[in-house]
Amino acid sequence: MHLVLHLIRFIAWLIRPLDHAVQDFGRALGAGDWPTTQGIVVSVAVEDHSYVWRATITYSYQANGEYYAGTTFRQFAYEKSALEYASDHPRYSAIIVRFRPARPDKSVVLKSDQVFMGEVRNI
Repeated sequence: MHLVLHLIRFIAWLIRPLDHAVQDFGRALGAGDWPTTQGIVVSVAVEDHSYVWRATITYSYQANGEYYAGTTFRQFAYEKSALEYASDHPRYSAIIVRFRPARPDKSVVLKSDQVFMGEVRNI
């Protein structure tokens, strides 16, 4: 069983760049023309999710004069990778958020939007 777990994590590590690209593509579908606003990282958590480690970023943002919160996550084969990702997004750091104009409580964080944010290295 221990060997199987290592094999699964190794395979996940190999395909991680592809997995993250697929996540980014899925997040961007339909949201590419949503307006952007600057948000703030509220918290970052790293959790074990059966064979993968998940780093979840919770953020807040303002849209149309109201405050909202959202989450985004990345999955990793190894805890160390998830912890490194989490350390790239400290609490209170800036993050660019896209929100749906008709439903501003619906939001997405896209890696491509973070390119100009010195505080955010990798979403």
